[in-house]
Amino acid sequence: MKDEINENAEALDQEQPIKLNEDERVYDFGLGKIATIEKVVELVVKKSGNHRLKTEDGKLHIIPPGWIHIIITDNEKKDWTV
Repeated sequence: MKDEINENAEALDQEQPIKLNEDERVYDFGLGKIATIEKVVELVVKKSGNHRLKTEDGKLHIIPPGWIHIIITDNEKKDWTV
């Protein structure tokens, strides 16, 4: 588990994709503005703060910085991966 966390931290530093298996991510931007992305299989965190997500159906999503809270539902129900 520790090796996986170290690899993911390294991937974040290098803006490399991190494989995920999440049911859902809900980004809260405050004042009732939310973005919900389902079936997330890959994440890239850019130095700009953008989150680039790939979903199970092959769609690509960009979430801009500025969110104040995130809820992650991981279907493997494991500890933090990122």
